[in-house]
Amino acid sequence: FLVNAGLTDPGFSREIDAFAAPELEKSRTTSTASDIYSMGATLYALLTGVAPPAALIRESGLEDLIPAREVNPNVEPYLSVVAARAMDIHTDARYESAGDFSQALNRPSGRPTALFEEPRRSEPAVLQVSGARSPLLRRRSIEQRTIFALGALLLLFVGVVIGLVIANRSPTALVARAAATATIRSVVVAALTAITTETPSPAPSPTPIPTPVPWVDEKTGARMIYIHGGTFRMGDDEGEFDENPTHIVRLDPYFIDETEVTNGQYSVCVDEEKCEPPDRPGATRHPAYYGDPAFEEYPVIFVSWYDAQNYCDWKGARLPSEAEWERASGYDPEQGIKYRYPWGNVFDGTYLNFCDANCPQEDRNVSYDDGHADTAPVGAYPEGASRFGINDMSGNVMEWVSDWYDPRYYANSTDTNPLGPLDGDFKTLRGGSWLSSDQEVRVSGRSSFSPSVSRANLGFRCAMAAP
Repeated sequence: FLVNAGLTDPGFSREIDAFAAPELEKSRTTSTASDIYSMGATLYALLTGVAPPAALIRESGLEDLIPAREVNPNVEPYLSVVAARAMDIHTDARYESAGDFSQALNRPSGRPTALFEEPRRSEPAVLQVSGARSPLLRRRSIEQRTIFALGALLLLFVGVVIGLVIANRSPTALVARAAATATIRSVVVAALTAITTETPSPAPSPTPIPTPVPWVDEKTGARMIYIHGGTFRMGDDEGEFDENPTHIVRLDPYFIDETEVTNGQYSVCVDEEKCEPPDRPGATRHPAYYGDPAFEEYPVIFVSWYDAQNYCDWKGARLPSEAEWERASGYDPEQGIKYRYPWGNVFDGTYLNFCDANCPQEDRNVSYDDGHADTAPVGAYPEGASRFGINDMSGNVMEWVSDWYDPRYYANSTDTNPLGPLDGDFKTLRGGSWLSSDQEVRVSGRSSFSPSVSRANLGFRCAMAAP
């Protein structure tokens, strides 16, 4: 649209550049992806009242796109997410079509409140457990005429922008500009309102995303789950200081262990004399733990970061990065949002092994009692699995990841496959453990220890790049 309207001429104002995709400004050729970007920029401007930074400036790293909800707290979280995805610098991360974009404008239903919404603190923090998780509810589909309406809407916007450029050459530029801005805002708001209140029609059967089958390690029998590549928002601006600022991260596809590494799996490496045994054979409440057949399916503990890294190397894998761990733990690929806990945004103590009535800590939660005084067998809480089907990402044992720890790293993190700081004194831990409170087992929570440390509540899982 912008190319056809002649709006990519260098003589036009930077406000025009704010609505052009980076590839469009480079090559002056248009595509569906560049049109999606322009529609996302239009939505962003209407939600916030300001134009987004120019794509080439964002791509160069000179300026970042501030989420619409951070500019205007009244913006609904899902609309902020829609605008950000439509304006992704990478074309393959945007919506594939105008239909996908317009469907995303529907308010999501049947799912927990998104991470970016204000928590409703007046409500109780415990869910009633009713067995298996409810199936996903389908979103409302939008009629084809809505897609045409969006196209017409963008054309109208282009026309107004051309009028603004012409008006800027006349003495009445400011008056014309204000009037045009008010007009376009009212028209688009009305159109968006009509879209979100569209009468629902039967939704077509969704096309499943091709997903490789789990990879099984022949040495240990461990299953690794495929996590498709893409973008997600990492961190939590409402969390601890080291969890912010939130930032968009793009990851390549990878595999990650379905469960934490168990005593039985780790012993195979020890038996081959490729791994050192755990520093202690017992556990806090179990004098016999590692090496006892009764605890083969429990997570291995008393292993340092170096021990964990060595084991993953032995099986042809590696420790996951912080970003890989957080995406596998809390991201919902069907809804395109991240949750506070693997299962949703509301804590439920029956979904994990945490500091409940059996815990020696003063801040234990006596409302829950799972009968485990320390670690539990891996996969013992299937209701608490992440949307990818990864078990025990919250609780049981804290998990070593590959990154060095820096509480300020998120302010300078790279946006593609981040690996953390180049060096440091401590390695990062994720997920919380059986000694952790409900606040310490959140998806975005971060901890750290010296890489040589081993504890009764420290374990790990492995990851590897997808071929």
